Amino acid sequence: MFELVAWIVSFIFVYVCYEMFVVRKERALETMKTSKELDILKKKYRLDYNKLDMKTVARMIGFSNAIIISTVLALVSILRPLLNNMFLWSLSIFVLGMTLIIPMILIRNAIIGTKLARKQGGKNNV
Repeated sequence: MFELVAWIVSFIFVYVCYEMFVVRKERALETMKTSKELDILKKKYRLDYNKLDMKTVARMIGFSNAIIISTVLALVSILRPLLNNMFLWSLSIFVLGMTLIIPMILIRNAIIGTKLARKQGGKNNV
């Protein structure tokens, strides 16, 4: 039950912070256009920044980042009692985090990139 509450609270916290500090600030949206995260999406899915609504893109990325952070937090809190040794715990949390975060980011990029490409140019752009 604690993990579910932690997931919900962390999701809301991360998404609200992202909304306040990125989506609602014009400077942050302009900086986001030059981020590596969007450069990868732009190159792979041939996106045109002039056609993108950056607030929508920022909300999509913020929503997915909140899901990723909340899920990793919940899984780490579930697995923490299973390990007793502090060195082993920190090493295993690092390995667990990397094995979870990297595929989740790749899946997120595929979903967001495909959705944005279809919005821009139909199925021919994907």
